[in-house]
Amino acid sequence: MCVTRRDFIKTTGVLGACALCCLPGFSQRSKFSAEPYTCEDELPTKFQLDVCTICQLNCVQCPTRQIRDENNHYGYMRFKDFKKFVDTNRVTAVELSSKGEIFLNPELLDIIKYAHKKNIILTAYSGVNGNDISDDVAEALVKYQIRDIQFSIDGASQEIYSLYRIGGDFDKVIANIKKINALKTKYNSEFPKMTWKYIMFGHNVCDMVKAKQMADELGMSMYYSTNNIPDYSPLTKKDHNFIKKVTKKEKYFLGFKTDLDVVKSEVCNTLFNVPQISYNGQLLGCCCNNYSFYKANAFETDLMTVLNNPDYLYSKRMITGQVPDDTSNPCSRCFAYKNMKKKGSFICA
Repeated sequence: MCVTRRDFIKTTGVLGACALCCLPGFSQRSKFSAEPYTCEDELPTKFQLDVCTICQLNCVQCPTRQIRDENNHYGYMRFKDFKKFVDTNRVTAVELSSKGEIFLNPELLDIIKYAHKKNIILTAYSGVNGNDISDDVAEALVKYQIRDIQFSIDGASQEIYSLYRIGGDFDKVIANIKKINALKTKYNSEFPKMTWKYIMFGHNVCDMVKAKQMADELGMSMYYSTNNIPDYSPLTKKDHNFIKKVTKKEKYFLGFKTDLDVVKSEVCNTLFNVPQISYNGQLLGCCCNNYSFYKANAFETDLMTVLNNPDYLYSKRMITGQVPDDTSNPCSRCFAYKNMKKKGSFICA
């Protein structure tokens, strides 16, 4: 069974897990081609740039700690590297992706300014904790028209929020959102559009109504998601019944590990169309790659060579069902590929 174009558009339109998927700039060839690129016109023009892997919180069961801890992978993208990348490649849009917190990158202000100068659309939809946003950066988010920011706020009080976001300050997050709103009024801007991402746990269902009220007051949309680590603070049947009432029967994201079609259309597809690159230029491919890097660096080698890396091409062929599993390949360790293989359900080539 394949993910069709219609299903892909429908899914991304409803869930919006990756704002870049809805923007213009796909490469001029089949969306899921696993063949090597042959010319620059075929290369993608949208990218996920992991601008910071440093984080000040210690969230329970954080899935991105693995790649940081196992590989001593702590750092932030330098402005000089960002500038070189966008100057030497056709770039129309960048998701300021992060396996840490983007606002801890001390050169973020320069990155935002230069992207604006180059007419590059910026989003930060993969999630921020928003605990530390300087006045200068907050103003830049509005002044330079960052499209979307998704704040991960799993509660409506410090007591509940801090159970998962260990080290986080709920009041500071809300104050920073209000600061951005005040600047949007000052500049008469609709951007950035802000979303309150609420991961639903057994311990925070009690705050859902209050969180929705606060989001409405702050002019934020709500995005509900279930926990990807089902053994931690699980939801009961009673919780699910309550959630359906709170969300007014809106669809809410059931989690990448429980919805294979979603992970295929919103994560695996990025290998083809919105590749993820780490803060130091190493190729990751997608946001779920917490396993290893491809031996290709986009800050040291031309993009054609980087994206035609043999292991990267093999990953594409694996997730389109064209070749057998290779245990040395990063995708072989991923829950999504394991589910694909088990169900015989791959991305259409």
